[in-house]
Amino acid sequence: METPEISVVVLAYRSASTITSFVDSLVDSLEKEKLSWEIVLVGNYFEGVGDQTPEVVRGIA
Repeated sequence: METPEISVVVLAYRSASTITSFVDSLVDSLEKEKLSWEIVLVGNYFEGVGDQTPEVVRGIA
């Protein structure tokens, strides 16, 4: 794997319903730039709040 020219870190908190479309849009934008890239998704959450973001982030990975 080549070393990425750009790394994008995305903190995802309470964003289960929007993170997939956001990542899709981000990937489209990055691919247009013709650079090597990586996206680091951080599924931030607190126990017991019912946030599905970590599961969605794992599914994207």
